[in-house]
Amino acid sequence: MNLYGRDGECVELEQWIGDQHCQMVAILGMGGVGKTALVAFVAARMKHVFEFVFWRSLQNALPLEHFLKQCIQFVSDQQRLELPKEVDAQISILIHYLRNHRCLLVLDNFESVLQAGQRAGQYREGYAAYGKLLQRVGEAQQQSCLLLTSREKPKEVAHLEGKKSPVRSLHLSGLQREAGQHMLQDKGLFGSEEQWLALVERYSGNPLALQVVSEPIQEVFEGNIAQFLQEQAIAFGDINDLLDQQFHRLSEQEREIMYWLAIEREATSLEGLRENLVYPMSIGTQLEALASLRRRSLIETRGTAQFQFTLQPAIMEYVTTSLFQRASREFDTESPEVWVNFALSKAQAKDYVRESQVRLLLAPVAQRLLARLGKEGIEQKVRDMLTKQRRVHAQLPGYLVGNILNLLT
Repeated sequence: MNLYGRDGECVELEQWIGDQHCQMVAILGMGGVGKTALVAFVAARMKHVFEFVFWRSLQNALPLEHFLKQCIQFVSDQQRLELPKEVDAQISILIHYLRNHRCLLVLDNFESVLQAGQRAGQYREGYAAYGKLLQRVGEAQQQSCLLLTSREKPKEVAHLEGKKSPVRSLHLSGLQREAGQHMLQDKGLFGSEEQWLALVERYSGNPLALQVVSEPIQEVFEGNIAQFLQEQAIAFGDINDLLDQQFHRLSEQEREIMYWLAIEREATSLEGLRENLVYPMSIGTQLEALASLRRRSLIETRGTAQFQFTLQPAIMEYVTTSLFQRASREFDTESPEVWVNFALSKAQAKDYVRESQVRLLLAPVAQRLLARLGKEGIEQKVRDMLTKQRRVHAQLPGYLVGNILNLLT
């Protein structure tokens, strides 16, 4: 099994499990970044350390009772076939075996039992008992280890983890240029070192995204990386599907922040984000949303004295596309929320940033509306929107009038 560019993570994970006897470790990161591959590699290398290795995927949201029954039967060597009905009692039995035997348990795709549309780490209805399992495994005195992979950090891990704690988390970022190039060495791609670097950076070193994009580079551009890089499209096909899964899990506040980061185009401070909002969030809500986005691996931070926030290139393009598509759909509806809540072009932005906003947001919206409604249709809809604005929303803040003026010019 090949694992590219993860030597440091493997060593750290093996030390945590083997030398430091961590009881629970969460491997976190974007979809496709290689969490499952890393855990499979380390589990295979360390299987001789454990009496039992038990792996279950939660991709189909396996109920906790089913997991506990299967796991207990396995680590008891099929001796415990009858279990009490209460989940707490079942967890107690499992911990008994984790104390008396050296076991490695793996819960893959843990985000499947977490709730979409809420801040990161909240459980779906009927799955909150998984939180009890994590809490008790992390707190109990025992000699085993629970490894979990997730796109989001469960709140129990966030509460229990620490540098000297038996609970840790490891965030997987993208591959470096050398590792990305090595991974794709048999795909028939060619280019200079600078072009390879640009390709890997365009997809933030995400192994799955690089594997996906290598196919059209080979098939459409005959392996020529330079020709592919001349194209502006970053997020397409399976890469879009991957990002769809992430974006649809966000809360309303998280989506609002993501849209503003896409509009800003550059790293933005906490204060800068706050000033953009039509309906300001409380500082607590904003910090909670930003922390949640970090736990989902969807935003990056820059700077030390003053933290700033931004998006990876592929995520930036995806969110930008999502924003202009939504603006196009909402233009001729009764509730044009995007037009009211977001500035598709900011007058106070730097010239080159404003040019990007026009090219990537306003121009695509204008082209779609022109094709769908025609010039007269757009002008009639604008009159209707402004009439309604004066009649119903005259005293309310928002970007509607500014967006319409920018659209017409």
